Amino acid sequence: VMFLAGVALVGNLVLGQKLEDSLLRMVSVLVVACPCALGLATPLAVMVAFGRSIKNGVVIKEGKIWEKIGKIDAMFFDKTGTLTYGRPKIAKFYNYSKMTDEKILQKAAVLEKLSKHPLAKAFEDIKAEAKVESFEEIVGLGLRGKVEGRDVLVGNKKLMKKFGIEVEERKEDLIFVAIDGNTVAGVEVCDVVRKEAAEVISEIKKRDIDIYMLTGDNIKTAEKVAKEVGLENVWAGLAPKDKVKFVQKVKKNKQCVAMCGDGINDGPVLVESDVAFGVGEGAEIAINVADVVLVKGGLAKVLWLVDFGKKVMKIIRQNLFWAFAYNVLMIPLAAGAFASLGLELNPMMACTAMMLSSLTVVVNSLRLGLDK
Repeated sequence: VMFLAGVALVGNLVLGQKLEDSLLRMVSVLVVACPCALGLATPLAVMVAFGRSIKNGVVIKEGKIWEKIGKIDAMFFDKTGTLTYGRPKIAKFYNYSKMTDEKILQKAAVLEKLSKHPLAKAFEDIKAEAKVESFEEIVGLGLRGKVEGRDVLVGNKKLMKKFGIEVEERKEDLIFVAIDGNTVAGVEVCDVVRKEAAEVISEIKKRDIDIYMLTGDNIKTAEKVAKEVGLENVWAGLAPKDKVKFVQKVKKNKQCVAMCGDGINDGPVLVESDVAFGVGEGAEIAINVADVVLVKGGLAKVLWLVDFGKKVMKIIRQNLFWAFAYNVLMIPLAAGAFASLGLELNPMMACTAMMLSSLTVVVNSLRLGLDK
């Protein structure tokens, strides 16, 4: 712009204009091209988008995430606590031993109450006051501890196999309880699918976004939930590192990959994804590493963000277009290129035109605040 202002001064002098008129046209070029509109185009739209998202119960941690949200073409969902409420209940109890159901459940419950896994909530109503001498949470597998001098394992089939406990003839979609190296019970836990999950998945598909379910639970449980919400791509029995490998594989062929999760197991895969959605009521680690935190509104806010992210980028592009188009039109006019036609801009008019260009960007950005 400074170069063009210099050209305007020299050009007008060469064409025989007075020094005073040439200087005025140079000043008009500098004023009319003031970069206010261009400088406001992106940050103002982002600021309004931040405000709109917070009102909708969504926290965006960085402005650059808006651009990524608008490009999402693959999305991964965790099952427990994300597609489901994560408030499970015990549906059936299988006793494989001579111990009473009450004693087995008490020993399992006293460990589960120390866990932050969503499935642990199924044991919340069981009264258990047994003394826990040691406790270990094995990510993706289950729990291990010593309760009143006895070794207790509570987890999936992989956990039992890890410690050499035979469960081949048992149902795979159970939480197994082993005491002192022997399987004593199987607990069937059912989780309630979020009421909006099926509709959200259906609508996201319409946006030409590939959707996958990644879960550490067994395939039968995963397929049951997937069928209920209308998902075809299901990957079950995955440890956290397996989820990361799967996302890395898909990322090679996609523009932008998003992950929505809530648990400790989802931390690594949330970090690996381009856009990480953390469910507000989930584990602290999932919230800390997430780019977007869904404070309220559940999965419906994921759909809203996908659409809103595209609107944000559309507004930014419009702002940039009008800012550049304005300069392309006004700079030649201010330089006197159309003086022979009686079209000129003095510095005062240039100042007014510059203000109107900024106002256009402001009003266009504020339209984002009207989004519901």
